[in-house]
Amino acid sequence: MATLASGMPPGQNAKVSGNTTLAGTTSINALWGTAGVISGTGTLDVTGGAIVCNVGYTIGNSVLAFGAAEGEINVANARTLTINSMISGSGGLTICLENYNGNNASLVLGGSNTYSGVTTIEGNSPSLVVTLTNGFAFQDTTLNYNSYGASFQFGAGAAQITSATLGGLEGAQNLALVNAGSGGGGVALTVGGDGDNTIYSGVLSGAGGIVKTGTGTLALTGTCTCTGTTSVTSGVLSVTGSLASPVSVAAGGTLAGTGSIGGAASVAGGGILAPAGTFTFNGPLALQGGSAIAVALSGTPGQIAVNGTYSGPASGVVTVNVSSVGGAGAYSLITGASGISAASFQLGAMPAGYTYALTATNGTLSLAASVPPAPTGLAATPGTGEVALSWNASSGATSYDVQRTLTSGSGYTLIASLVSGTSYTDASVSNGTTYYYVVSAVNNGGEGPNSAEVSAIPSVAIGGAETTPPAIVISGGGANTNLALTIQSSVIGHTYQVQYSSNLVSGSWTNVGLPQAGTGSNLVINMPVNSSSVSFGFYRILIQQ
Repeated sequence: MATLASGMPPGQNAKVSGNTTLAGTTSINALWGTAGVISGTGTLDVTGGAIVCNVGYTIGNSVLAFGAAEGEINVANARTLTINSMISGSGGLTICLENYNGNNASLVLGGSNTYSGVTTIEGNSPSLVVTLTNGFAFQDTTLNYNSYGASFQFGAGAAQITSATLGGLEGAQNLALVNAGSGGGGVALTVGGDGDNTIYSGVLSGAGGIVKTGTGTLALTGTCTCTGTTSVTSGVLSVTGSLASPVSVAAGGTLAGTGSIGGAASVAGGGILAPAGTFTFNGPLALQGGSAIAVALSGTPGQIAVNGTYSGPASGVVTVNVSSVGGAGAYSLITGASGISAASFQLGAMPAGYTYALTATNGTLSLAASVPPAPTGLAATPGTGEVALSWNASSGATSYDVQRTLTSGSGYTLIASLVSGTSYTDASVSNGTTYYYVVSAVNNGGEGPNSAEVSAIPSVAIGGAETTPPAIVISGGGANTNLALTIQSSVIGHTYQVQYSSNLVSGSWTNVGLPQAGTGSNLVINMPVNSSSVSFGFYRILIQQ
C-alpha cells in the first residue's frame, strides 16, 4: 500500500494506482487514477480542481478540498468513481461522464458535502447517471439540472434515500423524486438553503415532495406531478405551472404564483398566500387564523380561485395586505369559496389614497377601494374680511376641496383644492355678505360627496359709532308708551339685542325682544313699554358679530 505523505509540493499531479492512505494535508494540482482506494482521514487539497477517473477507484473517508476554484470530476472509459469523502470548496462543481462504446461511466457520491456554488452534470448519453447514496451530497450547492446529457438519482441497491437536500434547484431537466434503492418509495427533497432565487421548469414526478426552505424564491414553472406533500417552511415557493401534490405553508413561508395546486392546500398562522394573477386551487383550501394574503391589485390583479372546498379560520382572522391598486373599484380576492365570511378577514397594510372595505357574497371575498366619505363637523367662524372653516378628517382622504356660493344649496364654485389639513381660511370675502360653504374629501379614487352646508357673514370688528350709547326717545304714555332706541351707524353682519335690568347691582340682564340685524346706517329699535307698571329700569344693547 502506497502512502501520499502530507506536505507534498503543490502544483503536481497525483496518480492513484493501488490502495493509498491519505495522512495530513496533501496538496496536488490534479488527481487521476487507474484503480484502487484512497483511504485515511487526511485532506486532499486539489488546487487545480480536477479529478479524472479512467479506471474505477474510490476516495474514502478523507476530505476532498477544491478551495475557491471550480471543481471538476471526469469519469471515462465506462468506469465508476465512488467518492465517500466530504467535498469542500466555494467554486462549484462540474461533473462529466462518458459513455464509451455503449458502456456508461458513473459517479457515486456518498459524503455529506459542504461545497457551495453551482453543480452541473454533463455527459454524452442520457443513460449516464450520478448516484447519491448520501442525501446531503448536494446540500450546499445549487444544482443546475439542464439536460446536459446526464442525470442523477437518489440511492441505488441497498443504499436507500428517502430524503435529500439541495442548496438550490434550477434548470429544465425532469427529476423523479423516487428512491432508486431497493426500498423504493418517494424522496422528500429539501430545497433552498443557499438563499438564492432560482427557476425550475422541468417536471418533478414520483411519490416524493418538496420542502422549501431558505430565504430565496424557488419558482416552479413546469408541470409537476409529484404526489408527496410539499411544505413551504421559509422563503417563497412560486408556482406558475402546476403542482399536483398537497401543499402546506408554515409560519414564515409564502406560497405565490399564477398556476394551479392539485392537492389539498393549507396556510398556517404566520404563512402567506400571494397570488400574482389568478392562482387556482383545485383541491381543498384552508386558511388558518393568523395567516395572510399578500396581493397587488394593479396591472393583473391577484386573485385566488377555489375549485375545491374552502375552510376559513376556526379562530382568529386572516390579514389582507395590498401593495397596490389600479384605481377605485371592487376587486375579487377569493372566488368559489362557499361559505366565506368577511368577518374572518381584516385589512392590513394598504396603499394610501383610498377608503377600503371587505365584503363577502356568494362565495366571493371582495375588496372595495373607494373615494372617501363626506367630511363631518364643518364649522364656519366669521371674522373681519375672512371666514375660518374647520372640519373633521375623512377616512382615506389625501386632500380636501372647499366650495362656496352666495345661494344656499346651489351654484357652488371651487375656491381651494389640495387642502392637506382640516382647516381653511377664506380671505376673499366682503364684510356683510352671507357665504355658504361645503367641503369634500379627495383621494386617488376621486372626490367624495359634499359635507353639510354651513354659512357665515364676515364683518368689521365691533367698535366705532355703533358703540355710542343709543339715543332714547319716549313717546305716548301709560299702556301705550313707546321706547325708541337709536343705534348710530349699525353694521351689516352685526346683531343688536336690547337687554333690561331693574338694577345695576345684581348684574342680571334679560333679553327684550329679538336681536336686530345691522343695516349699515342708524338702526331704530322700538319697544312698547307699559309705563304704568314699570316704575324704573336700565337698558343696554348687546352687540354681536
